[in-house]
Amino acid sequence: MRLRCHGAAASAASGSAWIQVGRTQVVCGVYGPREQQTGRAAFSADGTLTCELSFAPFAAAPGARKERDALRAERQDLSAAVRRALEPSVQLHRFPKSVLDVFVLVLQDDGSVLPAAVTCAAAALAAAGVELYDVAAGCASAQLPGGAVVLDPDAAQEAEAEALWNVALLPASGNLSDVALCGRTGFDAGGVAVAAALRGCLQRHQLVRERLLAEHRAQQRELERCGAVAAVHLYKF
Repeated sequence: MRLRCHGAAASAASGSAWIQVGRTQVVCGVYGPREQQTGRAAFSADGTLTCELSFAPFAAAPGARKERDALRAERQDLSAAVRRALEPSVQLHRFPKSVLDVFVLVLQDDGSVLPAAVTCAAAALAAAGVELYDVAAGCASAQLPGGAVVLDPDAAQEAEAEALWNVALLPASGNLSDVALCGRTGFDAGGVAVAAALRGCLQRHQLVRERLLAEHRAQQRELERCGAVAAVHLYKF
């Protein structure tokens, strides 16, 4: 897995991240918090998290492109799943009457889109300085014919899988923020697949943490450099 995280970006996002899992690539921007518009939603003392996932026109291989209605339904399902996975990690009570918008764009789709989107969005929220209980991490596992279990299955492996698990974990508390099964499997085989996905979540969380710390250190060095330059100019003045 490859990951890049940034604070406020040129696109006006409060925080952003890019992730690559296999050949799947996802980018995410976090905007806000912004004031909740009166009349559009009931009053809430807590903030609101919105998530919207979309696919770039070139995301899927030409032979794998889907009909418009099927793609719209998939976008809605994935957007709702990303929101379910992220919402327990965000301290929404810190943003009363406010809205945090999370926009996820799939640049290349070769399977395991949902866990990549969850991990990317969680990293973007952290990069934006949003107050979190934890940084969520997602991972998928697929049970293939014959019983083999693979992590982060590609599109071909997803198509042949007998069972596909998508897991989102909050590592600090050990709580699952979302888990979904597509297909049928036995209790023991399902336990093996979920355990593998949980190990993948922990590894992914560690990588996100390292990238966020590296970004923070880089920002601190830049601030110190800018402060030193400003002090020199002030002294000359």
